[in-house]
Amino acid sequence: MYDPTYKSCTLFICTVAREKWGFQAPDLRQLVEWANIIDGAQYPDAKTAVELGAPAMQLTLVIEGAKGLRRSAAYHPLDAGAVPGGDCVRTGNPGVIYTTL
Repeated sequence: MYDPTYKSCTLFICTVAREKWGFQAPDLRQLVEWANIIDGAQYPDAKTAVELGAPAMQLTLVIEGAKGLRRSAAYHPLDAGAVPGGDCVRTGNPGVIYTTL
């Protein structure tokens, strides 16, 4: 399967899972939306892309900066479910990693 109209594999996988198998994960909606923005470089302006103000942008920094760490440590709070309001970056291991980057 391939669809070049999608800017993000995350959104594509989410769409296929919903359409083929009826799978929906509303608790991950915000993360999928941000993955689409980040993966497709669909920022509203250059400032948003570089200022790291949005929690999802901070999460991107954590994931990219966790190269020497166990990846599962960086993803752990997401596996348990995203915290509403973008707080997944500010809680658990990612928040600690972010403050040290």
